[in-house]
Amino acid sequence: KAGVVEYDESRGLRTANATSPIVSADQVLGSIAMFGVIYSLLFAVWIFVLNDKIQKGPEPIEGAPPGRAKGGTSPLTSLVVSADDEVFYATAGGGLSSL
Repeated sequence: KAGVVEYDESRGLRTANATSPIVSADQVLGSIAMFGVIYSLLFAVWIFVLNDKIQKGPEPIEGAPPGRAKGGTSPLTSLVVSADDEVFYATAGGGLSSL
């Protein structure tokens, strides 16, 4: 018969026999609960660290005049406006040039 797989029940594991005689349901439930507790704690630590980084803000660009940052023109450059409204751009390599 093409495309038909014959299954010998005596050689395989039946669904009715698929439970473990060694591991109890309480142990499985305890294991799942501990995974939940551990991952909840990891999530709380992640939220704490993320909030801390957001509150601190980005690191200042070395050599840039004090001022307010404008949105970057690319992932490698950022615009910085000095206190006297002169515009500079800084590259990821640390260079600083006026526009």
